[in-house]
Amino acid sequence: MPGCDGYRGAAAHMMQADRRARERKPIKQPELYKLVIERIKNGWTPEQISNRMIHQGTPLRVCQETIYR
Repeated sequence: MPGCDGYRGAAAHMMQADRRARERKPIKQPELYKLVIERIKNGWTPEQISNRMIHQGTPLRVCQETIYR
């Protein structure tokens, strides 16, 4: 837009929301996504899933808040 310089909050918010949607961990890690979905279908809670990953020392982990999202 000619003559419009400076910060555009609405445009910045839309760009950030798009970037966040593309960078979610389960989407970037398909094997992690499959594991979480499988365990949820088997009746595991997000707390159980994340704590089991920590206990087993798996290289790919996800926190319970991410699972809830």
